[in-house]
Amino acid sequence: SDLVEEYVSDYDYILIDCPPSLGLLPINAFVACDSVLVPVQAEFHSAEGVGNLFKTIKKVTRKLNPDIKIEGILLTMYRSRTSLSKEINQMLNEAYGRNVKVFFNKIPHTIAVGKANREGMGIVQYDKNSVAAKAYKNFTEEFLAGDQYVPFVPIGSLKRSRYRECEDANPAILEPLIEQIKQEGIQHDVEVRDLYDGTFEVINGFAILNAAFLADVREIPIRICDVPDDDRLRAYVSKAE
Repeated sequence: SDLVEEYVSDYDYILIDCPPSLGLLPINAFVACDSVLVPVQAEFHSAEGVGNLFKTIKKVTRKLNPDIKIEGILLTMYRSRTSLSKEINQMLNEAYGRNVKVFFNKIPHTIAVGKANREGMGIVQYDKNSVAAKAYKNFTEEFLAGDQYVPFVPIGSLKRSRYRECEDANPAILEPLIEQIKQEGIQHDVEVRDLYDGTFEVINGFAILNAAFLADVREIPIRICDVPDDDRLRAYVSKAE
């Protein structure tokens, strides 16, 4: 920690990269750091180790570094088309999501990352236009924005709540909102529940969704709400709008 202290004033952030273990190096890093970012590969063994990691951090907090905080969990090597990655995402959110941030952006599994490692280069330096480089950029924006971050998702990934009757997208009724969206963009996010399969269930903001569709908007700003079970979802939707 004394060594890191010498450089704190020179940088906005100092990253201490650690091996995926609970040995001496990570513990020393926990003592020296202000916060911990937890990258987790979208694999069961990696996800199962998160609990032990949090126990170790808790011990360090109690005995060595009381100011340490957990920034959140970042899913890496994520394959969006596989059921395993989706299950890991859901498992981490359900197990830790209420107490620890699970970042919306994920780092995909790509060949470009392996090639960059082979060349001894970072992915942005190797290919700044690659999917992985863009994913790291999006994650960085989310990390820096904190609670103010608003993700945008394709409009086709949004599904209507099964507890709300389908409303017709009547252009005449929605015309003022459609014109506002065309001129100013979408000013309010749509409340959704994450279905952990790349889609989201809309629970509030149906008028915005209908107007955005008619305005030919391709991406929608969303706010993910913690409504895990059907009874709570039914009650939440009944109060919406």
